Amino acid sequence: MRYVIAAVVSILILASGAGWYRQLRESIKDDFRADFQRAKEAGDLPPEMQNLDFETVWQGGFGSEVSSETMRKITTTQALRGLWYVWVILVCGIAFGIAHWMSPQPHQQESQP
Repeated sequence: MRYVIAAVVSILILASGAGWYRQLRESIKDDFRADFQRAKEAGDLPPEMQNLDFETVWQGGFGSEVSSETMRKITTTQALRGLWYVWVILVCGIAFGIAHWMSPQPHQQESQP
């Protein structure tokens, strides 16, 4: 039963990590969208990009400076996505390790002379 609980806890932790990754990715896109809108309204975009919408530019890519917070988000999402297998092994290893460690130990008999 303890290993079933460890499996459920692992699944919940990994699912919440995947949700956090998705939220961070959308947050980055929202940051870029806001910067694009500000630059478009200020007229700071090159003439060939003035009439494009954000989704078209996002798919094609564009050069832009980002804040340190956005860069931190990008780095975090790259670590989560690029090393997903490490996170899965780590979370499952810790959960099942704790389940094994918490299991009752059988009594060992002392050897008698």
